[in-house]
Amino acid sequence: MNWDTLLESVPRMVATEAVGYCMSALSQVGVPAMSKRDYFFPMFRSMPTPEAVELAKKILGKIEEAEDKEIEDLDATTAERYICELGVAEDELTERVEGLSRERGDELIRRLFHSEQ
Repeated sequence: MNWDTLLESVPRMVATEAVGYCMSALSQVGVPAMSKRDYFFPMFRSMPTPEAVELAKKILGKIEEAEDKEIEDLDATTAERYICELGVAEDELTERVEGLSRERGDELIRRLFHSEQ
């Protein structure tokens, strides 16, 4: 599924927060109900923002619609596929931030490791 349009329609921090909640929900697929925790737990040491909760519910709803079943009824392989898709979409959003450069980051890491030797 292409998540770019949905994630780009909100500020990046809202998208990041929402994706985190979705990954938390998807990672609990197959966990017994009594062991599951609320996936809207306070992230980043703050309460969930209403915008991120709304976006997370929208994303999870789209997954349920695509799979024609509730999130809790997905199999682990399908849940993992969506976790990966959302992770890739989030990475792509991060890479579009002005001033960030993967190549520059790689170079800084290389320098750091060489300076420690």
